[in-house]
Amino acid sequence: MTSPALDIYTWSDLQAFWDCPRAWSYSRAGYRPAELPDPMVRGSLVHAGTKAHWLGKSVTDALAEVATAAPMEQVKRLLPSARDLIERYVSKYGESVKPINADVLYTFPPQDDGKAAGGHPDLVGFAGNKLIVAEHKTAQNPDIPFLDTMQQADYYALLYDAQADKRAVDLVYIDVISPEYITRIERPPRREAAAYILYSLYELMTWTMKQAKES
Repeated sequence: MTSPALDIYTWSDLQAFWDCPRAWSYSRAGYRPAELPDPMVRGSLVHAGTKAHWLGKSVTDALAEVATAAPMEQVKRLLPSARDLIERYVSKYGESVKPINADVLYTFPPQDDGKAAGGHPDLVGFAGNKLIVAEHKTAQNPDIPFLDTMQQADYYALLYDAQADKRAVDLVYIDVISPEYITRIERPPRREAAAYILYSLYELMTWTMKQAKES
C-alpha cells in the first residue's frame, strides 16, 4: 500500500485524459462539475454498497456517506434503483469470494518526483484456491464484449502482483451490475495489455511534468 503524500495517477486519470486533456487538467487542479450525472451518482452508490458488503459493514451507512456528495433530491431519486442493484448483485455473487480487502489503494514504486501509478481494485480475494481481482461496472445497457476488452481489471492484477510478498493473481472478474442484468466476465489477467496501461500512465506523468515546467 502507499503513503498519502504521493501524487497518484490511476486508471481513471488515464481514461479522463484520453477523453479530454483539458477537462482532466481542471479536475486534477481540484475543479469539480456543478452537477453530477445520474449514472455517476448511481454508480457511486452501488460501489459503496458492494464494498460495504464485502467488508461486512452496513450497506445503509455506506450509502448515507456517499449521499452527502450529491444533491439530496438526486440521491432520493436514485437510491431505490441503487439498492435494487446492490441486492441483486449480492444475491447472485455475494458468497462467491472470500475477500482480502476492497477498494484499498495500491501503488507501483514511486518516481523521484513523488508521482506513482496506482489504483483501487474494487475487490481482492479468493474464489476457492484462486486469487482474484474484481472490477465492478455499473453502466446501463452494457456492451459485454467491449467491457471484456477493457484493461482496468488487468491493470489491477498487475498492480497487485507488484506488491511485496504478494502471490500472482490467478483470475480477474469484471462484474457487470446493471438494470438489464447482473453478470460476470471471468478470465486470466492479460498482463501484456496491463503493461501498456502502466506505460501510458508513466507517459502521462511525463507530460504533466513538462506542462508544469512550460507554464
